[in-house]
Amino acid sequence: MAARGLLADGFRSCPPPVDNPAMGRLLVLIVLVVAGVWLVRRALRARVAKPDLQPRPEAQGDLVSCARCGMHLPRAEARAAGERLYCSEEHARLGPPPGAQR
Repeated sequence: MAARGLLADGFRSCPPPVDNPAMGRLLVLIVLVVAGVWLVRRALRARVAKPDLQPRPEAQGDLVSCARCGMHLPRAEARAAGERLYCSEEHARLGPPPGAQR
């Protein structure tokens, strides 16, 4: 004969489900409050962020590559040394990297 609450294999059975409608209402209320706060914060953040999204001015002129490091920059900002263009005065002073064709 099996002991009370034990199954034939010695394990206890699961307790019966508890019907607690007040707890269910509380959980639904919490979820609704969290969703409402999230929606309000999202709406406020979108309203504040819109004025900050202004288009950037287009870069004038074409892009050139530095003869030393290969970085691209507008032609107006490039430094010329001989026939080559560089991204900075230092790279213009150093010249092309070792092993580059002149």
